[in-house]
Amino acid sequence: MAFLDAVGDSVTLRCHFNLAPEDLGVLDIEWSIKPSDVREEETLVIWYAGNHIYDGYDPFRGRVQFVSPDPASGNASISITDLTPTDHNTYQCKVRKLPGISMINMDLNVMERPTEPECNLEGVVDLGHKVVLRCRSTQGSSPMWYSWYKESRNKMLPNDGYVSSVQGDLFLTVTKENILGTYICTAQNLVGMDTCRLTLKFSSAVRIRVAAAAAGTALITIIIIAIIIFCHHKRKIELHLGCEIIEDEMPPHQWLPKKSQQVIPSRSVLKEEFKNKMLENKNDKKSEKDSEYVDMTSKQWMEEFKNKMLENKNDKKSEKDSEYVDMTSKQWMEEFKNKMLENKNDKKSEEDSGYMDMISQLYVSTSKQEETKKKMLENNSKKSEEDNLYDIPVEPGQMSEEDNLYEISFDPGQK
Repeated sequence: MAFLDAVGDSVTLRCHFNLAPEDLGVLDIEWSIKPSDVREEETLVIWYAGNHIYDGYDPFRGRVQFVSPDPASGNASISITDLTPTDHNTYQCKVRKLPGISMINMDLNVMERPTEPECNLEGVVDLGHKVVLRCRSTQGSSPMWYSWYKESRNKMLPNDGYVSSVQGDLFLTVTKENILGTYICTAQNLVGMDTCRLTLKFSSAVRIRVAAAAAGTALITIIIIAIIIFCHHKRKIELHLGCEIIEDEMPPHQWLPKKSQQVIPSRSVLKEEFKNKMLENKNDKKSEKDSEYVDMTSKQWMEEFKNKMLENKNDKKSEKDSEYVDMTSKQWMEEFKNKMLENKNDKKSEEDSGYMDMISQLYVSTSKQEETKKKMLENNSKKSEEDNLYDIPVEPGQMSEEDNLYEISFDPGQK
């Protein structure tokens, strides 16, 4: 049987017996330490005989006693308090009552707990540097081992961390800021354990440098995000405008001649010019229609005038009548040309109506002319054939080029 206890603790060594009916002698209970060498004498720990207890033996004076107040009842167990390393021995419980005798041996292992370890840092805490966290306990019985963990939720060490359990060292490489923090070392043996703490942090100079680097990284990230957002927004605008590149003005180039350095109007300027042109065309539309109407009316009137002239030829009017007709036609043509020039310059609807009044007056004068010609024909019907020699018929081919330019046809039914 073996017992394991720590220095300063208490231990109970158990020993029980039963007496036989034939055992008639005096009861004797003895606890002793058996030496490792059989040649040495045993060391007495406590003794019971004749209803008396003897416990004043060194080195257990005041630290040992029977568990039961009456050991003769069959319980010979003892209790040892305030254990020391020297209490580490083999103990023997011997019960005698003649003619019977019985004994039992047991080992008591007394170990010293580890004392509070000391944690130290070796190396410079900086990005990219290696550091060693050392942990040492000055007292404690072997075997003793060490362990490290980080004070966090999962208590996990960094992936590149390595622990020497025998020496108590933790090896780390400071790759990023999450390496920093509080680390706990535990020194442990079979009877106890103790811990120490070490905080890993940057120095003030390193902290300032790391903060500056982090701020620079954040700024660069923000700039990149802003550029991405700007390009995305610009792409949306280009797609909305039909992927058209809008350019207000082309910068001049030294290698181009001056004539080729042209200003390319923007799309908005071209739209404005087109709008103005459309308004001008809309305003001029009425005048153009009126001009076409006048041209059409003048051609109709000229055609009627030609027909009248042909009738004069068939009737063989006198030379005087022909001269009168030519004079009347030339006067009318001159007056009409003046009116046409006025209409061309003004291009107004009010002048067009004035022109129509003039045409109506000319039509009336033409009617009067016809009546006059009829009367003249009646008066001259008795003239000789000699007068007919002077009749000058006017054919369409005999009109001057100037008159042909202003051929006018007038239909009194048109308005």
